[in-house]
Amino acid sequence: MCYTSGTTGHPKGVVHSHLSVTTAVLGDMAAFAYTEQDVVSGWLPLFHCAQHVLAATACAAGACLVLSRTFVPAEIAQLVLKEGITVFVGLPMMYAAVLADPAFRPASVRQCVYAMAPIPAPLIAQIAARMSDNILLATGQTEIYPATMSFRPLQHPGRDANYWGTSLVTCETAVMDDEGRLLGPGQVGEIVHRGPNVMLGYFKDPQATAEAQKFGWHHTGDLGMWDEGGQMLFLDRKKDMIKTGGENVASVKVGGRAPGRHPAWRARRCSACRTRTGARRCAPSWWPSPAPPRTRRRCWRTAASVWAVSRCPSWSGSSTRCRPRPPARCRSTCCAASSSSWRPRPGRRPARLHRPRPACAAGDRQSRSWRPQA
Repeated sequence: MCYTSGTTGHPKGVVHSHLSVTTAVLGDMAAFAYTEQDVVSGWLPLFHCAQHVLAATACAAGACLVLSRTFVPAEIAQLVLKEGITVFVGLPMMYAAVLADPAFRPASVRQCVYAMAPIPAPLIAQIAARMSDNILLATGQTEIYPATMSFRPLQHPGRDANYWGTSLVTCETAVMDDEGRLLGPGQVGEIVHRGPNVMLGYFKDPQATAEAQKFGWHHTGDLGMWDEGGQMLFLDRKKDMIKTGGENVASVKVGGRAPGRHPAWRARRCSACRTRTGARRCAPSWWPSPAPPRTRRRCWRTAASVWAVSRCPSWSGSSTRCRPRPPARCRSTCCAASSSSWRPRPGRRPARLHRPRPACAAGDRQSRSWRPQA
């Protein structure tokens, strides 16, 4: 049994059989061609279904599995070279982190597998040039043991990063409407699967099990469609589709329209919102100075409120929901301290943030709070 929260936020126990795990392992061995000569990475947590099935597949193939308690890019890069990793499996951010070192060019890697988020074309090009050109996406869910589908971006240069590709031999995939009718190419619906790797059900939750297994298929909650070439295109989570002006707008498309990163930011911002007509607008006093007038004119002057968080979940699926977590009161005269245990109380709005001060000279008193780069 594995636990998953999905998009509901409440953990649910997912009950699997030995058959479902064994079938997933056999399907992965056939699709990814693991052998006893391989050395497989283990950077993801073992309680996650992706790393669990990866470890089980490595054991079944007789391959070597290299585990790491944490992901520190410099240490992982050394492990890859020291252990001779042949199969590197990681999130897009992990690839970006290890490739940030220009000297990282492992000769042993023969396959690069990514999951849980799309990889932009420039990063794909870096992976192909410095690690391996055998790059593939693997998809799956805790409820239907991974992998379910795979996509090779270098073999389909005309398709964008949101493609999921085709099903593995152990899983059947279709697109279904709300009435249970299977849809053809170009028709948008929910992505559904069936096969021996589907869960037995949710632990002590027959209602949720029946809802997820309507019409004899496992319902993923993802929206997609087949293209004319038989490749699956992921559009959005079903609950995240925005309905406006009579049109369905995918939230991933909205996120893709957001401007690029600012030199003062350590990470790309996740969203920007425009207020309703007549709503009161306030200027963000915490913005690092000097702020580019163009950026402020296009974004910050149209925002009703701007919140800065010291840390945000790095999980990148179709959308990321996180509550604002403002810093606690400064305990130093030169820097802001962030509280890792702060949570907003129900019905109360977080206190207004103060402006981050420049990086201080007292290095021993520096906190982990966000600061603009010099």
